[in-house]
Amino acid sequence: MIFFAGGGEWFLRVGDTAGFVTGDLVYVVDGIFYRLIIEEEPIIIPGQITRLAMSRFEGAIDQDEATITLRIPSHLLTDGLFRGYLDFEAGDADELIFSMWEAEFPFREGDAITFYSGILVRVEDGMEYTLIIESFEPTEGRVTQLTIDGFEGEIDQEERTITLRIPSHLLTDDLFRGIIEDFATDVDADDLIFFMWGVEFPFQAGDAVTFASGAIVSILDGIPYTLIIEETGDTECPTIAEGRFANQSAAQGGRAGSSWRLCENGTLEIDEGFINWTLYNGPWHNYRNDITDIVIAGPITAGTSLRSLFRGLDYVAAIEGLTYFDTSNTRSMQYMFRTSTGIVRLNLSSFDSSNVTNMHRMFTNMHALEYVDFGENFIPSEDSGLPARLRP
Repeated sequence: MIFFAGGGEWFLRVGDTAGFVTGDLVYVVDGIFYRLIIEEEPIIIPGQITRLAMSRFEGAIDQDEATITLRIPSHLLTDGLFRGYLDFEAGDADELIFSMWEAEFPFREGDAITFYSGILVRVEDGMEYTLIIESFEPTEGRVTQLTIDGFEGEIDQEERTITLRIPSHLLTDDLFRGIIEDFATDVDADDLIFFMWGVEFPFQAGDAVTFASGAIVSILDGIPYTLIIEETGDTECPTIAEGRFANQSAAQGGRAGSSWRLCENGTLEIDEGFINWTLYNGPWHNYRNDITDIVIAGPITAGTSLRSLFRGLDYVAAIEGLTYFDTSNTRSMQYMFRTSTGIVRLNLSSFDSSNVTNMHRMFTNMHALEYVDFGENFIPSEDSGLPARLRP
């Protein structure tokens, strides 16, 4: 074997010692030349942690100092604590041991961990690292406009707040649920991040979000804003139409019929109760062009027919509270959502189709429909008009 290195040729045999660098040539006499390339591999000491991330935050590991540093926006910390989901690499180890609060806790990948800066982490009998949280205040990435369910947020850039004035009757246990109709930022961003209940949730325009006053909203690693709900004090909506469904028969349970009202702001409110409907047009059909939102306030016992109940509602993007429906005794859902061309999403996770015999054109001409959440007890029929791409 011949090495061409340092401007000269070196004839070497098996067992000889050779010094060389990347780029030197090696060949046999009159043979093909090969260029040597040296690729350095990191030295991994048994018991080392080579990667650690908490949720979307990747840790910077200093093996010499035995530290792992996580840079986390300060608004994601609560009293100095951060809650995240563990991801790591440490040789063959399948769990890490966290030393905190004068005790040791083993965690695996995917586990949720609440921790503070300065705790110790290691693999079993391995190298011990100090976990450091470096918090920072985002200074870029402003939210400049936010509209939820027609309510325009008032943004205070100095105080970093977004105030929504919402009628009291639209709040449930101080929670408001609405569709993010639009938002704008001073940088390109597809998602808004809502931080609530200790977790980050990404949402896009058109998504439904449930939140309370005090939730934090921002773009990814952007300036955080506190959402403030100011109740307007209205206890009832000014109505332009109202009605009530017939009561359930005593033999079937005798539940009172659900009442409904159409507010001047376009919200159709449906109270808890019994609903059975067999006509071709829904009870609010004459006001279909005035309806922009539908809110179902409580549990609904469905009768044998829900025919055409929400048919032809072109200006409705979503129906809030469909999960309140108990359809276990329903036989007909014919035309139920037909030609409601503006609806983007349907949550039918509580629907039970086990007794349904007629779903004819239930979803026909729902041109905007992009997503349907089906529960395990609902199977759409072939003639339901549901596009193949949306079938479970």
